[in-house]
Amino acid sequence: VFRDGTKADKSKVPSLVGMAMWEPTNGFRKGGFGAYQFGYEAMNTPSYKWMRTAIAAQQALENPETPEAGN
Repeated sequence: VFRDGTKADKSKVPSLVGMAMWEPTNGFRKGGFGAYQFGYEAMNTPSYKWMRTAIAAQQALENPETPEAGN
């Protein structure tokens, strides 16, 4: 995921998901991703859609055999 939210295949991802999918190029582990007032997502269908997708993306980086949610 590039800084502008574009993936290598030129598709766009929401900012929160992009932060979760980002991997440092220097091989270091990152500390996670941040969210501010994610309560606004409660009205999405399903509830907290992008927060759940971001959590699944972060977990997929840590455990590659875990399938990402929402795919």
